[in-house]
Amino acid sequence: MFVTRELEMTYLVSGGTLFAAAFDVKTKMLAFKQPFFVGINTNTTHDSMLPPDVEGLFGMDDKHSKHDSILRFADDALERFMRSYLRDSRFGPTIFVLIADHTSGFHFSRFNHYRIPFLIYATDQSLARHLN
Repeated sequence: MFVTRELEMTYLVSGGTLFAAAFDVKTKMLAFKQPFFVGINTNTTHDSMLPPDVEGLFGMDDKHSKHDSILRFADDALERFMRSYLRDSRFGPTIFVLIADHTSGFHFSRFNHYRIPFLIYATDQSLARHLN
């Protein structure tokens, strides 16, 4: 697959590598010339470490700074993927649905345990027009 020994992590592969592979798959699917669906499941934020060449922005000394550094790494990987996607003029209007399987893990009530963060984004802003 797309895994190299240097980027292997406890959950198989880092988010940045996974998004790069997904970008390659999406590029190949352009040949279909019709709508299609691509799913990406990343577990970067479930990991307890970063790739060897990545320094934790908030440090890795305690539980909270490590957690924040891993979240930042995942956010950066997603941002790089989105920026690359949006810069590529071959891709037409696209709807992105970003969803988590749970919240960050710091729960202050039973209700917070069941909240599921998600975002729907249309590159052509078409969803916003339908909501107005």
